[in-house]
Parts: sequence; structure tokens; C-alpha cells
Amino acid sequence: MEYSYELIEKFIKPKLKEECKRLNIPPDFIQDIVLHTRPGFKPIIVKGERKVVLFISEHSKSLNQMLSDFYYGMRLAKGEYEGKDVSNLRATLYSLKRKFENSFKYIFQIIL
Repeated sequence: MEYSYELIEKFIKPKLKEECKRLNIPPDFIQDIVLHTRPGFKPIIVKGERKVVLFISEHSKSLNQMLSDFYYGMRLAKGEYEGKDVSNLRATLYSLKRKFENSFKYIFQIIL
């Protein structure tokens, strides 16, 4: 489990600002990223402001799975930020889209 926390600190938290910019969410809307039994998020109130805590599954065995959980949670957080119904289907599709984008970017870096 400590290894998972290290992966979150080293690889996932640095992606937070970029992903917030992509989804038009202020970075301070995301209070923290933590391990939990299931991926997702929890809305919280901090000093009168709405925020969310993102959950990465503690059962994720690889960085790839953890990134999927991160993208999934970020899309759910966007729905929460906009005050819309949170859609698990949209979050799943967004997570898949981002995984493929990252895979292709990596493949092209190797080829070129």
C-alpha cells in the first residue's frame, strides 16, 4: 500500500493541474487524491467552499490502473463542479479516451 501512495505522489498528483485545465476545473477544487476501496470522489465543504477528494482504488496493481481511476475521478469531479448529474458512463468513457491518448503519445515518442 505504501508503494501506491508513492505512485500517487510521484506520477498522479503532478498531472492534476494539466487535467484540471483540460476539464476547466480550478485546481483548488480538488482537495486531495487518496486511496479508497473504489475509484470515484467525495464532495466535501472546506471553509465554506465546495471541494472534492478523489479516490484511487487501493486494489489497483499498476500505475496504468491508477491513472484510469484518476481520469475517472476527474471526470466525475467535473460533473460535480458544474452542478450536473454525475455520470459513471461519461467518466468511464473519458478514462478510456485519456488512456488511449497517452498510449499513442508514448508510441509516437518511441517511433520518432
